[in-house]
Amino acid sequence: MTGNTVLYLILAGVAAAALAFFMYGYRSRQRLPLRWLLGGLRFLVIFTLLILLINPTISNTIYKLVKPQLVVLTDNSASMKELGLDSISLAMGAEISENEALNERFDIRQYQFGGQLRPADSLSFDEPLTNITAALKGISGLYKEETGVALLLSDGNQTLGEDYEFARTTDRMPVYPLIMGDTIPFEDLSIAQVNANRYAFLGNEFPVEVVVNYQGRGEVEARFEILSGTGTVYNELIDLNQEQNSRTVSLNLPAEQIGVQRYTVRVSGLSSERNRDNNQRPFAVEVVDETSEVMLVSNMSHPDLGMLKRSIETNEQRKVTLVTPQEAINRMDQAQLLIFYQPDRSFEQLIRTTVEQERSALFITGLATQWNWLNRSQDFFEKDYSRQSEYSQGRLDSSYDNFAVPDLDFDRLPPLQTTFGTLTVLVSNKVLLRQSIDGILSGSPMLTTWSSGRARYGIWDGEGIWKWRSRNYLVDGDFVSYDSFLGQMVQYLSDNSQRSRLTLDSETFYYNNGPISIRAQYFDQNYVFDPNVRLNCRLVDLGSNQVINRPMLLKNNYFELDLSDLAAGEYSFEINAEDQGLSRSGSLTILDFNLEKQYLTTAVTKLRRMATNREAEAYLWSDRDVLFAQLLADQRYQLIQKSEQKIVPLIDWKYLLALLVLSLAAEWFIRKYNGLI
Repeated sequence: MTGNTVLYLILAGVAAAALAFFMYGYRSRQRLPLRWLLGGLRFLVIFTLLILLINPTISNTIYKLVKPQLVVLTDNSASMKELGLDSISLAMGAEISENEALNERFDIRQYQFGGQLRPADSLSFDEPLTNITAALKGISGLYKEETGVALLLSDGNQTLGEDYEFARTTDRMPVYPLIMGDTIPFEDLSIAQVNANRYAFLGNEFPVEVVVNYQGRGEVEARFEILSGTGTVYNELIDLNQEQNSRTVSLNLPAEQIGVQRYTVRVSGLSSERNRDNNQRPFAVEVVDETSEVMLVSNMSHPDLGMLKRSIETNEQRKVTLVTPQEAINRMDQAQLLIFYQPDRSFEQLIRTTVEQERSALFITGLATQWNWLNRSQDFFEKDYSRQSEYSQGRLDSSYDNFAVPDLDFDRLPPLQTTFGTLTVLVSNKVLLRQSIDGILSGSPMLTTWSSGRARYGIWDGEGIWKWRSRNYLVDGDFVSYDSFLGQMVQYLSDNSQRSRLTLDSETFYYNNGPISIRAQYFDQNYVFDPNVRLNCRLVDLGSNQVINRPMLLKNNYFELDLSDLAAGEYSFEINAEDQGLSRSGSLTILDFNLEKQYLTTAVTKLRRMATNREAEAYLWSDRDVLFAQLLADQRYQLIQKSEQKIVPLIDWKYLLALLVLSLAAEWFIRKYNGLI
């Protein structure tokens, strides 16, 4: 409490006493005891009011000792069990938790990771993927404001994500790997990588690129083969040695039959290999006989154009052609969807022809859009625009059900730039994203779609959408979610077929080391998404004829069934809407491939380089006592005394208010009893 506050309280007391004396002490005719009682009550009333106005506060400082963090990251992937490190990891985690010296010095937190980071509640060592980078970035976000150190219990063999050896994180928490398992390299041939498109077109050839690695000190002549069914479609002899220990084989294979074509890449040549699981790897290609073309029409250069082309073409079944409005008029018959990017007066004939011929189109508008002309050129929408610009964000409308919208967390995406004004859609439409300015809905749509005759249309009011894809990469480390969102929208707009009340979204083949799921949407008679229907899936294993029945779960505006636990094989499935008489069927293939079985030894070199980059050192698990002693002796990890200062009122306002009410009530009753009122 400051000196000024004390002075105010003294003056308040003096003023309250003076007013009370003036009212009950100066020329008062009441008896002396009554005058003192009433004067005291009036003093309390006035003084309490003045204290409420002054609101005196005092500071309360709390001191506490904070331990540095000791974060233990345990690899829960299947490769740990394959290398016999599961029991060692469990013992190490228990030993660290029970170490009295470490517990006295550090606040120990245990986590496990496979594909992602999670608390180490139970270790099963059966996760199909290893992402060490995700674990390091996870603790970086959790403990970026705290002092600490991390211990990594892993074989160092990563199968997913950015290379942890060179990964950048926001903090510089030292990471000490505890190297477990066999560190002696053995002679080994392995298929390190297979690159192939997911789709190929009938009658064409598709490229395949395979990386073959050799670990050893001798020379080996390896036979490289690609098998399809029981036959060999390609074979080659390749020479490898200690200096030239990697070879990339590039070739083209013919796409001769429609459907999913399964292949196996195999390499052989060593008779003494300890691990033959990494000598072969399956892959598949779906051969299709058609493609869809998207025509991107623009008169300007903008980063959005390159982003749209790259994102849409991640689906090999789609081709994007960038043309001017004049070129598009002569080639529009080739396109299933036209995208008009920031249309101006030169689009006049193209837009008129598009509407007359009922061709599907997406309008993307921004600062270069000539709204005065565009408002007159079509009857679908108009904008009451001005020459000023504004930044706006999109907020997902959960009632949108034309297609399943991936969760992009739209509220956190960068704002888009557009002209200031209200956009009005003049036809019946469904809003996918509502425009939000400074967190407040403006009443205008940002992205909406509608149908007219045989065509489907949409308008996306905002430029700078390339930032959304970049943001998706910064958050997730890939573009999958954004590309899926844009792909779903392109698929919906370019599909002119009659709408089905039960729609499916699934791939024809999956790898069993990744996510496997089927999505579905059900619509009522008015084509409104119905979240109350029950969808059931009947799966049949075509190899064993085993029947599996599972319900689909509601997620946002679609139903989803997770099939990641299924064994490799071929399956047929049927989705039924219970009590509705609607069903859809399909088939899928799960390829058997386990990345976690591809490794023989611990990645000692990578773990040591990672430790050096993280200002730490790698230790063998047998030298753990040396590591514990170093951590206890390291002066960087000391107890830190932190102070927390809290400013609180000298007297809680609730008590002052209660005292004020009681004093006024007592004074009124006493005056009433003595006939003074």
